[in-house]
Amino acid sequence: SSFTLVQNVRPVSATPGAVNWGVGTVNPYPLLWLNEVQPNNPNGLHDNTGTAQPWLELFNSDTNALTLDGYSLAKAYNNLSQWSFPAGTVIQPGEFRVLFLDGRPQYTTGTVLHTSFRLDPTNGAIALSKNGQLLDYINYTNMLPGVSRGSYPDGQLFDRQLFYFVTPGVSNNPAPVAVAINEWLASNTRTGVDPSTGTFEDWFELYNFGLADVNLSGFFLTDDSA
Repeated sequence: SSFTLVQNVRPVSATPGAVNWGVGTVNPYPLLWLNEVQPNNPNGLHDNTGTAQPWLELFNSDTNALTLDGYSLAKAYNNLSQWSFPAGTVIQPGEFRVLFLDGRPQYTTGTVLHTSFRLDPTNGAIALSKNGQLLDYINYTNMLPGVSRGSYPDGQLFDRQLFYFVTPGVSNNPAPVAVAINEWLASNTRTGVDPSTGTFEDWFELYNFGLADVNLSGFFLTDDSA
């Protein structure tokens, strides 16, 4: 026996200047965001058992409270419903809600939530979904102890960056990093030759006074304060 596979390859007609051929409604996108995550927490925020654990901060940028029935968290995209929020969990408008991603759900009590999975401390992902639909996610690699990754400004998902000053439960602050402009020289005539030009150029020196490498991607330099 044999069969012929038939597939409709007719293109969808465009309708410039006219009513679209398909009309429907889309449910409002929930304004709930993965705002900050610290998978490698050696001695920072402590949970209700008094131990430092990996944590996640959610931010509700809506003007209304959100009930998290049907919402889930996962560390793998092939199983978005890995851990679901307990029924009746509510996040208030403008609230920064912290929960612990430590694989110890037995310690959940009241408003303190613990997921059934634990984040990898250095490389991994965290995903937020609702009824199987992916809403937000953060991927991370080579996370150093004591730093976090998240959004600045709060509640946007277009750019994520490292934070060297972690802020669980409050607005993110990207400014404090262990790097300073340590020395500079203008009108240089004799100190330090630019190897690309063979001439003396103005220069400045950055100094990392911290104990760990600092990733400067996402940071800027300017000579115009405006």
